[in-house]
Amino acid sequence: VAAAESPDGERTINDTALEPGETTEVEVTVTDVDQDWLAIYEDVDSDLEVTDIDFDTVPLVDELTDENDAVVVWEDDEPLGSTTLTYEVTVPEDAEEGDFYTFDGAVDLGGGTETDTTGENVITVGEPDDVLIDITTPEYVDEGETYEAGVEVFNPTDEEVSGDLVYTVDGESKFVTAIPISSGEPYE
Repeated sequence: VAAAESPDGERTINDTALEPGETTEVEVTVTDVDQDWLAIYEDVDSDLEVTDIDFDTVPLVDELTDENDAVVVWEDDEPLGSTTLTYEVTVPEDAEEGDFYTFDGAVDLGGGTETDTTGENVITVGEPDDVLIDITTPEYVDEGETYEAGVEVFNPTDEEVSGDLVYTVDGESKFVTAIPISSGEPYE
């Protein structure tokens, strides 16, 4: 039995710059599937509303959204060839200029042949022309308590940029790291 080749999945987003409340279509196209089983996993930013999931190939074994993840599993007696998963996402009404939402995903043929989905992976609110930063931290932490802070940075420019990420507590720098950010790519 020959080993399955890695599937090739690519995501396209119809409109990557939206206004609050606007909706756009997302497609994940998978090509060269020489197996009779396929799973497509889409991890969609939890602030986006996912609707109208459509998979153009039957028979479909499972289709669900759970915690904003779109999952499609297909199984038949014949190899699939190529197929497309389509769904819509809506930006929250309370989104602000410069907010951004990320996508991540993978295509799986089973047996360890999972590959990351390539292509577009960010929707921004408005037309940003500068690097966007989103920081998540707890509002209050007791002395001696450990907590996790999250940072997402998105570069909508045409060139790679770099800078220092500096974490400061009470005016004192506690952590500094240099981060390169490719054009159109998020950094987490």
